[in-house]
Amino acid sequence: MNAEWRWDFAIEILPGMLLATLNTIMAAGIGYAIAMIVGLLFLLGQRTPIKIVNIINREIVEFIRSTPSLIQLFLVHVVLPQFASSLCA
Repeated sequence: MNAEWRWDFAIEILPGMLLATLNTIMAAGIGYAIAMIVGLLFLLGQRTPIKIVNIINREIVEFIRSTPSLIQLFLVHVVLPQFASSLCA
């Protein structure tokens, strides 16, 4: 196995790596903006005088805080599409 550095290969993949870096920064910024908006909505939901909305909102926030992000991504990516398709059928 050859483990020497190849400058030609590094220069060849550099534009793709820079584009991937830009996409990663954009995705992080968009995710941060969405999280700020959703967090503000949850905050306003906790401040409402309607008791049932306050209780439901508090339980959703506690579920989000107490579960790992990987489990939440799994739920969004795998479980929700199956649940939505069963509602539409």
